[in-house]
Amino acid sequence: MEPVEQTATPILSLNDLDYITNTLDRSFTRFNNEYSLMAKSSLEEKRFGNAVAFKDKNHPTSNYYNRVIGLSEGDEARLDEILTWFKKSNLHFTVSLPPHLQSPTLVSALYQKGFQLSEPDCLFAAIPNEANEPNFRQVKKITKNNLSILLKLMKQSGTNVLPTQVKKSEKVIVGSRFDFYVVIIDGIAVARASIFFHRKTAWLSNAVTLPEFRGLGCQGMLLKTRLNAAFNRGCSLALTDTHFGTTSHRNILRSGFHLCYMTAEFTW
Repeated sequence: MEPVEQTATPILSLNDLDYITNTLDRSFTRFNNEYSLMAKSSLEEKRFGNAVAFKDKNHPTSNYYNRVIGLSEGDEARLDEILTWFKKSNLHFTVSLPPHLQSPTLVSALYQKGFQLSEPDCLFAAIPNEANEPNFRQVKKITKNNLSILLKLMKQSGTNVLPTQVKKSEKVIVGSRFDFYVVIIDGIAVARASIFFHRKTAWLSNAVTLPEFRGLGCQGMLLKTRLNAAFNRGCSLALTDTHFGTTSHRNILRSGFHLCYMTAEFTW
């Protein structure tokens, strides 16, 4: 069995939760949408009480770009407005509730409006430190000079890359707020993952491995590489998320992350 990286357990306060589930999540969502390689940005954003709703007609099946965050007790009267806003675009959407917002009154109101509980999202945290420093020759950071490697890998993994979006996104993919890494095996790029920087926090995401190369430790290498990148950037916290009980869940724990909380996801 692969050893588990030993790291300090992050302690998150209510202020931390508010920052993660509102400020950070909103910033990362906007960033991802604006510089997506798959479609032109058409993200709309609207506030309803404490909640912020996103919708995107160019990603009609995405429960990431069509969702509500920050919905709190006291916002129950705004649910009809939220439903009307999404219905105008004929979009289904998700309401994401972290633990500190899961009040019985709010949950009951969601059920009464026809929302259904779906698979939860798990958020994991780690404190970047020098012990995370990896030495993986197979991992390469994407730069302007090797961007074509990433684009080819994305196409191989089923991502429909729009040529018109590449030029727009190039400056941020290799910029100061966002980095991509790939794993090279026998001269072939087989796995990728990214890291987004916001203040002193790093968000690790976009992890994909080609099916025939799974089980070789690619994502473990990418997780540890990005933790090291977070440390070198002076980040005090690294975050990532996935569904419970998946291969990604196990890789994340082995790399030194700790489960912080699970959201309640309500779909309509």
